[in-house]
Amino acid sequence: MIKILTGVGSRETPPDVLVRMGKIAKSFSSKGFVLRSGGAKGADQAFENNWKGKSEIFLPWNGYEGRWVKNGYIVPELTQANYELAERCHPAWDRCTDGAKKMHCRNTCQVMGEHLDSPTGLLVCWTREGKFIGGTAVAMRIAAMNSIPIYNLAVPEAVIALRELYDSL
Repeated sequence: MIKILTGVGSRETPPDVLVRMGKIAKSFSSKGFVLRSGGAKGADQAFENNWKGKSEIFLPWNGYEGRWVKNGYIVPELTQANYELAERCHPAWDRCTDGAKKMHCRNTCQVMGEHLDSPTGLLVCWTREGKFIGGTAVAMRIAAMNSIPIYNLAVPEAVIALRELYDSL
Protein backbone atom coordinates (compact mmCIF):
# COMPACT_ATOMS: atom_id res chain seq x y z
CA MET A 1 0.00 0.00 0.00
CA ILE A 2 1.15 3.52 -0.79
CA LYS A 3 1.71 5.24 2.55
CA ILE A 4 -0.28 8.39 1.79
CA LEU A 5 -3.57 9.17 3.52
CA THR A 6 -5.89 11.81 2.12
CA GLY A 7 -7.92 13.27 4.97
CA VAL A 8 -10.85 15.48 3.94
CA GLY A 9 -14.51 16.07 4.65
CA SER A 10 -17.35 18.43 5.23
CA ARG A 11 -16.94 21.69 7.11
CA GLU A 12 -20.01 20.48 9.05
CA THR A 13 -18.30 17.33 10.33
CA PRO A 14 -19.70 16.65 13.83
CA PRO A 15 -17.39 17.35 16.79
CA ASP A 16 -17.17 13.68 17.82
CA VAL A 17 -16.06 12.74 14.29
CA LEU A 18 -13.45 15.53 14.33
CA VAL A 19 -12.04 13.96 17.49
CA ARG A 20 -11.98 10.56 15.74
CA MET A 21 -10.21 12.15 12.76
CA GLY A 22 -7.60 13.54 15.13
CA LYS A 23 -6.99 10.08 16.56
CA ILE A 24 -6.75 8.60 13.06
CA ALA A 25 -4.24 11.33 12.15
CA LYS A 26 -2.06 10.55 15.15
CA SER A 27 -2.22 6.81 14.50
CA PHE A 28 -1.45 6.85 10.78
CA SER A 29 1.25 9.51 11.10
CA SER A 30 2.95 7.32 13.72
CA LYS A 31 3.13 4.58 11.07
CA GLY A 32 5.01 6.86 8.67
CA PHE A 33 2.16 7.88 6.42
CA VAL A 34 2.12 11.23 4.60
CA LEU A 35 -1.03 13.33 4.96
CA ARG A 36 -2.67 15.08 2.05
CA SER A 37 -5.41 17.56 2.83
CA GLY A 38 -6.71 21.01 1.95
CA GLY A 39 -6.65 23.34 4.94
CA ALA A 40 -10.42 23.86 5.15
CA LYS A 41 -12.20 24.26 8.47
CA GLY A 42 -13.66 21.11 9.93
CA ALA A 43 -12.33 17.76 8.73
CA ASP A 44 -9.24 19.03 6.90
CA GLN A 45 -8.00 20.95 9.92
CA ALA A 46 -8.78 18.04 12.27
CA PHE A 47 -6.39 15.87 10.27
CA GLU A 48 -3.77 18.57 9.80
CA ASN A 49 -3.73 19.77 13.42
CA ASN A 50 -3.19 16.25 14.77
CA TRP A 51 -0.72 14.98 12.17
CA LYS A 52 2.77 14.32 13.55
CA GLY A 53 4.69 13.71 10.33
CA LYS A 54 5.12 14.82 6.76
CA SER A 55 2.13 16.45 5.15
CA GLU A 56 1.13 18.02 1.85
CA ILE A 57 -1.58 20.60 2.47
CA PHE A 58 -2.88 21.94 -0.82
CA LEU A 59 -4.48 25.39 -0.80
CA PRO A 60 -6.68 26.80 -3.57
CA TRP A 61 -4.84 30.14 -3.16
CA ASN A 62 -2.21 31.66 -0.91
CA GLY A 63 -3.72 32.90 2.35
CA TYR A 64 -6.67 30.49 2.29
CA GLU A 65 -7.92 30.04 5.88
CA GLY A 66 -4.91 32.03 7.09
CA ARG A 67 -2.45 29.54 5.61
CA TRP A 68 0.51 30.71 3.54
CA VAL A 69 3.04 29.08 1.21
CA LYS A 70 5.87 30.62 3.27
CA ASN A 71 4.72 28.36 6.14
CA GLY A 72 5.04 25.16 4.11
CA TYR A 73 1.63 25.03 2.47
CA ILE A 74 1.31 24.27 -1.23
CA VAL A 75 -0.61 26.26 -3.81
CA PRO A 76 -0.35 23.93 -6.80
CA GLU A 77 0.18 25.29 -10.26
CA LEU A 78 -3.10 24.15 -11.77
CA THR A 79 -2.98 22.76 -15.29
CA GLN A 80 -5.60 21.88 -17.84
CA ALA A 81 -5.42 18.32 -16.52
CA ASN A 82 -6.48 19.48 -13.03
CA TYR A 83 -9.41 21.40 -14.47
CA GLU A 84 -10.50 18.52 -16.72
CA LEU A 85 -10.37 15.99 -13.88
CA ALA A 86 -12.28 18.24 -11.49
CA GLU A 87 -14.88 19.04 -14.15
CA ARG A 88 -15.37 15.34 -14.89
CA CYS A 89 -16.09 14.75 -11.19
CA HIS A 90 -18.37 17.74 -10.52
CA PRO A 91 -22.07 17.55 -11.48
CA ALA A 92 -22.52 21.30 -12.09
CA TRP A 93 -19.11 22.61 -13.12
CA ASP A 94 -20.59 25.34 -15.30
CA ARG A 95 -22.28 26.86 -12.23
CA CYS A 96 -19.08 27.05 -10.15
CA THR A 97 -17.34 30.36 -9.56
CA ASP A 98 -13.64 30.68 -10.38
CA GLY A 99 -12.86 30.34 -6.65
CA ALA A 100 -14.96 27.19 -6.35
CA LYS A 101 -13.23 25.73 -9.40
CA LYS A 102 -9.82 26.35 -7.78
CA MET A 103 -11.04 24.61 -4.64
CA HIS A 104 -12.21 21.59 -6.62
CA CYS A 105 -8.98 21.53 -8.63
CA ARG A 106 -7.07 21.57 -5.34
CA ASN A 107 -8.98 18.35 -4.53
CA THR A 108 -7.39 16.69 -7.55
CA CYS A 109 -3.98 17.20 -5.90
CA GLN A 110 -5.20 15.89 -2.56
CA VAL A 111 -6.02 12.55 -4.18
CA MET A 112 -3.59 12.29 -7.11
CA GLY A 113 -0.62 14.37 -5.95
CA GLU A 114 0.60 17.81 -6.95
CA HIS A 115 1.36 16.70 -10.51
CA LEU A 116 -1.45 14.11 -10.69
CA ASP A 117 1.11 11.31 -10.86
CA SER A 118 1.18 9.89 -7.31
CA PRO A 119 -2.19 8.64 -6.13
CA THR A 120 -2.97 8.42 -2.45
CA GLY A 121 -3.24 5.03 -0.75
CA LEU A 122 -6.58 5.74 0.93
CA LEU A 123 -9.09 8.50 1.44
CA VAL A 124 -10.63 9.05 4.87
CA CYS A 125 -13.54 11.47 5.04
CA TRP A 126 -16.91 12.33 6.51
CA THR A 127 -19.99 13.40 4.57
CA ARG A 128 -23.58 13.52 5.72
CA GLU A 129 -25.09 10.03 5.58
CA GLY A 130 -21.94 8.79 3.84
CA LYS A 131 -23.13 10.25 0.54
CA PHE A 132 -21.13 11.71 -2.32
CA ILE A 133 -22.11 15.32 -1.55
CA GLY A 134 -20.48 18.73 -1.24
CA GLY A 135 -16.94 19.53 -2.25
CA THR A 136 -15.71 16.31 -0.67
CA ALA A 137 -17.64 14.39 -3.34
CA VAL A 138 -15.14 15.54 -5.98
CA ALA A 139 -12.28 13.98 -4.02
CA MET A 140 -14.38 10.87 -3.43
CA ARG A 141 -15.21 10.51 -7.13
CA ILE A 142 -11.55 10.90 -8.10
CA ALA A 143 -10.63 8.21 -5.58
CA ALA A 144 -13.41 5.90 -6.82
CA MET A 145 -12.34 6.40 -10.46
CA ASN A 146 -8.83 5.32 -9.49
CA SER A 147 -9.82 2.35 -7.28
CA ILE A 148 -8.54 4.11 -4.17
CA PRO A 149 -10.27 2.85 -1.01
CA ILE A 150 -12.64 5.38 0.58
CA TYR A 151 -13.35 5.20 4.30
CA ASN A 152 -16.29 7.48 5.06
CA LEU A 153 -16.57 7.82 8.82
CA ALA A 154 -20.34 8.34 8.53
CA VAL A 155 -20.59 4.66 7.53
CA PRO A 156 -20.12 2.27 10.48
CA GLU A 157 -18.78 -0.51 8.25
CA ALA A 158 -16.12 1.85 6.89
CA VAL A 159 -14.97 2.69 10.42
CA ILE A 160 -14.57 -1.03 11.16
CA ALA A 161 -12.74 -1.63 7.87
CA LEU A 162 -10.37 1.29 8.54
CA ARG A 163 -9.60 -0.08 12.00
CA GLU A 164 -8.86 -3.51 10.47
CA LEU A 165 -6.61 -1.93 7.84
CA TYR A 166 -4.70 0.00 10.48
CA ASP A 167 -4.24 -3.13 12.60
CA SER A 168 -2.89 -4.99 9.56
CA LEU A 169 -0.22 -2.40 8.71
